[in-house]
Amino acid sequence: MAWASGTTLGEFLEDNLRNSAALGRLADALAKLAAYLQKEGIAHGDLQSGNLMVSRDGSSVQLIDYDGMFVDEIKDLGSAELGHVNFQHPQRKSLNPFDASLDRFSLIALSLSIRALQLDASLWSKTNSEADAILFRTNDFLDPAGSSAFALVARNTSLATHVKNFAAVCKSPMARAPELADFLAGRNIPTIPIVIAPPRPTAGQISVAARPGYVGAYPVLSATDYAACLRAVGDKVEVIGRIVEVKLDKTRGGKPYIFVNFGPWQGSIFKVSIWSDGLAHVKSKPDASWVGKWVSVVGLMEPPFVNKKFRYSHLSITVGAAGTMTPITEQEAQWRLAGAGRAAGAFTAATTSNQQTLDKIKGVSGPAPSPAGPRASSPAPSSNAQVLQKIRASSGPSVPTPPPVSPGRHTYQPPSQQPGVVERLFKWLFG
Repeated sequence: MAWASGTTLGEFLEDNLRNSAALGRLADALAKLAAYLQKEGIAHGDLQSGNLMVSRDGSSVQLIDYDGMFVDEIKDLGSAELGHVNFQHPQRKSLNPFDASLDRFSLIALSLSIRALQLDASLWSKTNSEADAILFRTNDFLDPAGSSAFALVARNTSLATHVKNFAAVCKSPMARAPELADFLAGRNIPTIPIVIAPPRPTAGQISVAARPGYVGAYPVLSATDYAACLRAVGDKVEVIGRIVEVKLDKTRGGKPYIFVNFGPWQGSIFKVSIWSDGLAHVKSKPDASWVGKWVSVVGLMEPPFVNKKFRYSHLSITVGAAGTMTPITEQEAQWRLAGAGRAAGAFTAATTSNQQTLDKIKGVSGPAPSPAGPRASSPAPSSNAQVLQKIRASSGPSVPTPPPVSPGRHTYQPPSQQPGVVERLFKWLFG
């Protein structure tokens, strides 16, 4: 399988916020991808900023992580995942559909966000955007009429109609989400009266109690709750906290690093580690001026480092890419922390494992899967190559791999006869 080239969409946006031409090319490339998916009758199932690789200065996008993809031949197997909550329709989790329309809502949300940033880069900071949330979050989808993000984007007169239409899509049944091309043309928009409220006053004038509860993509933890952080070792989480200390130093090998501590280092604390290889990805590097600031950190909670001599134990998340640590206001922090400890809204356990999917394809019966419940972190992605190898091993000789082609620029040639599920899966995954 050819390596995906470029950077993730989230990283590309952060690097090109002021590059209107690049964002325009990206929006066009996304529209081409949407047309391709619609034409082929397939869906990725988890379109989000981390599953789209951008290259060629924004003119090419490539999908990665195909665990939840839909093709017609496996429609009876059911959905394997629910996608990232900040890019999904509010009904995705409850309905858990599995058809070719899965990506429509995500494509609309991404397209509108990119076009809005192309016109006003300041929206990124105004909406507390980060790699896992591009202008909008699931809270905005649940209540678009009262959403500050919807109101801020709607201020641009050239986008006002699109914003109102997107709000209607959010409040209508998921099945009524139009194709991206129709949405951009104003066709097949659900008819529902929605009035976007003006942007809220400054953050200091809004009480936490007055806002709907925060729905995070990952479990939310307080940086000062060492016990809760310890229980989350091995999970991807969002940690919110106020910085107490920032240490800039070098390793014995002379490589620079930064520790961002959320408590006195002589104790049991949570910290953020930024090693030399990660410093290149952090545009705004923490220093002493960051002490007292509130931040949100998303990443994998690592096992504690214990030093018996100095009697300290440090849990940490390593920041290695742009967007994993984001400064936020104190009120934003308190709002997110109000729901700390609740299960994340983004990911649930797959209703069907890859092995169960393979068994069904091969005709092997097995016990019915039990209903999936909320899960603290996203399932680890499986190797698509390994899955396809197992399928081909049970189905006959392997199929030659065609040259890899970017899905957004693929030209479909009708085959002489209808391919089977193995050939369709192989063709989609590998070119």
